[in-house]
Amino acid sequence: MEGVPRQTWPEVPFTQLPWTLDTVAIIGGFAAEGTEASFDQVEIGGIAGDATGRLFLLDGAGKRVLAFDPEGLPLWSRGREGGGPGEFNTPAGLALGPADTIWVVDRGNRRITLFPPRPDAEPAEIALTDESSGLAGQVAVDRNGVVGVAMVFSFRPGEEVTYPPRRLLRIRRDGTIDDTLWTAPPPSFDRIELTTGNQVAIMLSQRSFSPGFFWERFSDGSFAVAQEADYEIHLLTPDGGERLRIRRDPPARAVTEADREKARQEAREQSADSSSPFVRQSIEERIEKMTFADRIPRITGLAVDGSDRLWVGVADELPGETSRIDVYDRDGHPLGEIRTAPILPTRFFGDSRAVLLDRDELDVQRVVVLQLIER
Repeated sequence: MEGVPRQTWPEVPFTQLPWTLDTVAIIGGFAAEGTEASFDQVEIGGIAGDATGRLFLLDGAGKRVLAFDPEGLPLWSRGREGGGPGEFNTPAGLALGPADTIWVVDRGNRRITLFPPRPDAEPAEIALTDESSGLAGQVAVDRNGVVGVAMVFSFRPGEEVTYPPRRLLRIRRDGTIDDTLWTAPPPSFDRIELTTGNQVAIMLSQRSFSPGFFWERFSDGSFAVAQEADYEIHLLTPDGGERLRIRRDPPARAVTEADREKARQEAREQSADSSSPFVRQSIEERIEKMTFADRIPRITGLAVDGSDRLWVGVADELPGETSRIDVYDRDGHPLGEIRTAPILPTRFFGDSRAVLLDRDELDVQRVVVLQLIER
């Protein structure tokens, strides 16, 4: 966009921030007790928390929403697999709306289910249209409706796949699209076809080292977006207009053969760890057809904390590994950086709480609840 103000920062360290993230609770994992503390297939877009410190998780495997108190203890569970009221087919995103209503995007049932904060209250529904039914992942709720990324495409054996751009949309409360706030380039995929008997399975695997599409919303309804391999952040107004572009040197480095071989080796190790012949076959096929982007993306993720500060995860050398965190205010002014044991939270909530989504030593999913300490 022409005429957008730009600020470029050289490769000179910002002020060092002596902030730490202390562990408050660990939810899930192998040692979890009870079904309401065990979950799997929780995605980045399936986590939300309220001002009191309660945490809500969208358990993709269990087709349910789990609630936990500020100490990480289970409060309640809502939802199950199905197509009836309060049931889920393919739950794909969760956010808190007005009065702490829980909004759950369900791609399989082509709707959004709204759960009132009281666990005994009846849920409501918003039916999605064909165009908005591709909504998935991270979502946010504002007074006009839901904001999120929707991408709809289909493919068949032997046909070329055309990938649409990734659009950050605002969807009205009647399920129709209100506006496109931002359009990012389409993702790049490697297409994998597996034949087992008379069946043909088609899978898409994102091209290695492709830039991610990250977005976060501030409390005033404005946004931060990152989509390039270089360190570049777009700050948007609530209606999607670009108000500032932030850049920081150095540019993204070129992918080396050592990077490509490391990615292949990680896939081989994943194949060796699987007991499923189909999974091993699909991974081996992926390795054979694996393609790579030209450069290593510098930004590993974005997050907005309870004080409306933008956290930017940065990879210096190792692909996808956060080596430092840059922190900006909502207007794009740098506040400092964190280099000592940098942890980019999956999500912030409340005044100073955060969560990190990971897996324990036995590869069981868990959520680590953190407290931000500003020393």
